Amino acid sequence: MLLSGGLDSSAAAYYASRLAPGIRGYCSVPQAGFEGRIPPGRYADERPFVEAVARVLPGLAPQFVELDP
Repeated sequence: MLLSGGLDSSAAAYYASRLAPGIRGYCSVPQAGFEGRIPPGRYADERPFVEAVARVLPGLAPQFVELDP
């Protein structure tokens, strides 16, 4: 499943991890060293939010996929 740090995908991850423990949540993240412009109110890297969701959902295995510029 696709996963971000938002409430919608977090709720979907909750239910999916209860039905199928070990489910993988894929989240795109910028490459290491990314220094591009980020619009106000946006996040370039949602990894901390996804990791927070994974800490409370032990049945979720987050997979981070680096974007190719």
